[in-house]
Amino acid sequence: MKKLILIILIILLSCANNKKSSDSLEIKITNEYIKDSLDVNIEVINNTSKNYYLQFDTSKLHEAINYFSTEYLHNIDLKLEDENRNRIAYEIVDYQCYYPEKKHLVKKSKSVKNVFKIKSGEIKKFKMPFFMKTKVNDYCWYGYQNEYINEENKYFVSFEYKMYGEIDKDIIPVSVKDSLKQMGYEFYSKEIVSNKVRLIFN
Repeated sequence: MKKLILIILIILLSCANNKKSSDSLEIKITNEYIKDSLDVNIEVINNTSKNYYLQFDTSKLHEAINYFSTEYLHNIDLKLEDENRNRIAYEIVDYQCYYPEKKHLVKKSKSVKNVFKIKSGEIKKFKMPFFMKTKVNDYCWYGYQNEYINEENKYFVSFEYKMYGEIDKDIIPVSVKDSLKQMGYEFYSKEIVSNKVRLIFN
């Protein structure tokens, strides 16, 4: 009788784990370690039965953000934490960033072609550069706050996809959303955090 109960529990736990993995997307960093100015190799795995689109544009990942706007299609980040899970926040210095006279670049990033899409059962790979500090010009830069970093301690990098507020869900134009829906894609707004990989300073 005890063996029968144990078998039933194992089956139920297995079903629960399968259900958990089948209704979510998974993101992995495949690097053994991460260093400043190197690319982070990222895999997005669709374990679900649906096709999804996510709110970021991989074609822009190797371009420095040279102006700051809530309209920018960039709901992903490389999160830096110490061994006690204390997050190292960004510092932004914006005395004179470059502001484009035309907003066609932002509009292009929000097109059907550029929005990240992944089909059911698909694995997609891309690279995202990791910089401790990104300089736009002498009066504009952004990076992790150095005063909170002690290189003798351990630090870890993870990839994060996140909506920072309800307004974020409306950044992609309705016309683009409608086109993606007709193509069979649904919007994925759940937060995803990848595995953690050690940051090496030397």
